[in-house]
Amino acid sequence: MREKFPRISLGLRIAFLITGVIALSVILQVFAARTFINRYIVGSGSDKVMSIAKEFAVDLDVINAFSTDEPQYIIQPIAERVREFTKTSFIVVFNMDSVRYSHPAPSRIGKRFIGGDEERALKGESYVSIARGTLTTSLRSFMPIRDEDGVQIGVVSVGLNLDDLAKETENISEIIYYIGIVTLLVGVAGAIVLTRNIKKSIFGLEPAEIATLLKERDVVISSVKEGIVAVDEGGKLLLMNDSAKKLLAVQGDESPSDLSNISSSLCLQSTIVEGVASIDEEMHLSGKEVIINRIPMVSGEKVIGAVATLRDRSEMKLLAGELMAVRQYTAALRAQKHEFMNKLQVVSGLLQIGQNAEAISYIKSTVSKQQRLVDTLRLTIKPVEVLALIFAKMDEAHEIGIEININTDSYLPAMNSSSTAALITIIGNLLQNSIEALQKLDIQKKKIELSFSLRMGWLECSVSDNGGGIDPGLRANLFKQGVSSKGREHMGMGLYLVKRQVEALGGTIELCETKGVEMIVRIPEAAL
Repeated sequence: MREKFPRISLGLRIAFLITGVIALSVILQVFAARTFINRYIVGSGSDKVMSIAKEFAVDLDVINAFSTDEPQYIIQPIAERVREFTKTSFIVVFNMDSVRYSHPAPSRIGKRFIGGDEERALKGESYVSIARGTLTTSLRSFMPIRDEDGVQIGVVSVGLNLDDLAKETENISEIIYYIGIVTLLVGVAGAIVLTRNIKKSIFGLEPAEIATLLKERDVVISSVKEGIVAVDEGGKLLLMNDSAKKLLAVQGDESPSDLSNISSSLCLQSTIVEGVASIDEEMHLSGKEVIINRIPMVSGEKVIGAVATLRDRSEMKLLAGELMAVRQYTAALRAQKHEFMNKLQVVSGLLQIGQNAEAISYIKSTVSKQQRLVDTLRLTIKPVEVLALIFAKMDEAHEIGIEININTDSYLPAMNSSSTAALITIIGNLLQNSIEALQKLDIQKKKIELSFSLRMGWLECSVSDNGGGIDPGLRANLFKQGVSSKGREHMGMGLYLVKRQVEALGGTIELCETKGVEMIVRIPEAAL
């Protein structure tokens, strides 16, 4: 997706956004405050002029003045005194004919009231209105004046100049404007500081860079064969890759709350508390042997969590077993080399003592016997790698007094390279187990029988010896990893490795016991 603002950094976007929000907020608040203040001043002014008018209308001196011949001489001084005290713009008293008895401009006393909004007051109503009089437009109240009998004898009007109210509003609004400007400046400064803190907390990275890093991290973590588990300082699960889920037997639909015991089962809490890494420790998890590394996550000088890496120890053992098979094969080749060196030394000795005829006869006999066996087996054992292994094992066994015989009816067809490698592991381990078992026995004839046959779409391989049997208590678990019997120390690992290879080819392995031990492996011909 294309970025909307490719040239604007995250810091500037955040600063502009926050500044815009603050500016809009300040403008709206100033406008709302000014409107409120204007309404408040007008409202309070209305209450003020109405309150003064009420008090003035019941003043006995004012009421009694209406019964004199010249009311203005009494009412005017009273009205001016009250006007100056209350800081109103005017207090005008007029009779029922709208003739003024008081006015801020004395020259206008005796003239009719101007504005046109006094009619309701002459009818006995009290109210506040806005109208233009002889002075200017004003906010003015009207209150009827009644005598002792309740008969209306006049009206008092108290007013405030709207220009004065507007000036008061502007004075207060000016303060609000200054407050708004200061608020805006503080907001902009705060936006800049916040932007810098945000950029610092994300290491100065832009959103696109963060997204790329996250994608790369996910790809790397998912491709790592080792299990990875990460928790925060409270033991809450942060990360678990697919390999870790497989090792810990975690179902894909389990929620984080169901995985709350992961930290304790991996002993990560102690790593967080102590802040010390532990390397290559062995643990048993979900029925598996696991090699675990625990490393604390440190930010500054504070431990903020821990990471554990997990490796399946059985996989390592399998690799070790396969390596052992290679070493056995190498050892067998060395034994074969040693056997031929012995024969060469015999030939050399015969030649040195001048027994040339006997040397030639010995060579012919040895070559003839070996060649007959090679020629025979080459016709029936097609994979040359398997044939080489068998000869090497035969020589190795011969060195320690063990005879390996191959059934003359044996047949092993050609096969692909992966099946050949698997069969070398299978045959090599079975022969090695029998050799090691017989080597420890004190019997005269130590024999191992090997046969191959192809029947009804199945390849059957049989390795049997005349050594000791298997402990009955171990038979049920004989093919499990790490299980071995006395006198057959490596059988547990070897047979586990054999079983893995056989099952990988879709075959089966069977243990039979008569005078010794016989292992029968069956592999479908289609897998070859």
